Amino acid sequence: MVLKYGEQNAITNILDDIKRFDDTFGKGDKFHKSLTLAAVKAVKHFISKSDWLTFEKFIESNPKLLTSFSDLILYHYSKDAIFSEKAKTEYVEPDLIPFI
Repeated sequence: MVLKYGEQNAITNILDDIKRFDDTFGKGDKFHKSLTLAAVKAVKHFISKSDWLTFEKFIESNPKLLTSFSDLILYHYSKDAIFSEKAKTEYVEPDLIPFI
């Protein structure tokens, strides 16, 4: 989605889709804005560093996106920052290492 729509449009689309899914199929309390935005920013970073032709090759080249996502997040955020109530409802910038 980042490649197709650009980072900002991808963020808007993903935020809307996940929030709508949570509201429709859940209680509307699982959505976490900072984690969602951090995921998009992580994917964008790995896209910019990768030489790949297919999604499968991209994931094969960047397995951390599937296996160590929490480690990636905690590289940028302290637990207090990312698991705060504020981070759940609005985007909180990383407090350890900014996204590039």
